Amino acid sequence: GQEERHGECRRVVDSGADNLVVGTIGCFRLVRDFGSRRGQLVAAAAFAASPLVWNGLGRGDVEASIALAGLPFVFGRLARASGLKPFVSAHGLQPGGWSARGLIADVAPLGLLLAVVVSLAPATLVDVGVLVVACLVASLAVSGLRGLLRGALVGFGGIVVAFVCCLPWSLS
Repeated sequence: GQEERHGECRRVVDSGADNLVVGTIGCFRLVRDFGSRRGQLVAAAAFAASPLVWNGLGRGDVEASIALAGLPFVFGRLARASGLKPFVSAHGLQPGGWSARGLIADVAPLGLLLAVVVSLAPATLVDVGVLVVACLVASLAVSGLRGLLRGALVGFGGIVVAFVCCLPWSLS
């Protein structure tokens, strides 16, 4: 009855609040390479104040909350993989390196992150595809073809890893 609905409502609110915190931390970490603590705080505050986040929370849309919480982490991985300044490679190799080890070091964590996010909010895969294309366009405008190709390879490689990790659900 009503107690069950109240319990379900409480779980949705708790889940949305958790995703708000995770997304805020993700935005804080996203701009850490910019070298400004104030910039990190502004990015985190901008995410926390975003109407998208609060609308999803207000509607009880858990999938939207999960997608928004995961996207700063996905974008950070893509930006670091492209080698665009000021982002630096997470594994210490030269940005834009084409070694198999460097590519795997970028593709595997991105794919696992996407697998977790997409398993909880499947529509996020479309958002990630749009994000990959946006990163490609930005990379082409800023750093030329080299960053574009590496960012595309890592982005699409991450999507393939996520697809494989989510089998057999990926096929339905």
